[in-house]
Amino acid sequence: LNTDKVKRGKELFMQMGCAECHRPSWTTGADNYWVDNSIKAYAAANGLDAQEILPRFPYQKIWPYSDMVQHRLFMANDIRTGWCRTTPLWGRGLSMRLTGASDRLHDCRARNVVEAIMWHGYSAESDAFASAKKFYNLSKEDRDAVVAFIEAI
Repeated sequence: LNTDKVKRGKELFMQMGCAECHRPSWTTGADNYWVDNSIKAYAAANGLDAQEILPRFPYQKIWPYSDMVQHRLFMANDIRTGWCRTTPLWGRGLSMRLTGASDRLHDCRARNVVEAIMWHGYSAESDAFASAKKFYNLSKEDRDAVVAFIEAI
């Protein structure tokens, strides 16, 4: 994250409006989940407290690069009538190294980061059309910087 190229990519990512949906960070809530009887029984049978099986992590700052909300992208062949949950970008840059796959987007239709960004601008009705258009109009050097940033987070 500390190279000049990645820093430039982050700056452009923010300027283009990508962070409106791919929100860098947020803090989790109280984490007051309900523990069902099967978890309680499993814990008791193993001499544990249910909290040891399902620990709570309230109010943690996380960096998902997502708002976890559905937005309209209006892509071709979209069986969901254009609605897509904002895919978290954290760790996506590791997928090629760990799985051998570089597919991107909520449904893995994009073969790489550039295709994923361009699919966001498939329709002028897309919530991300303006950001995708800004990316398209960047110099190759700046587009490469944005990709480097996305692959680094």
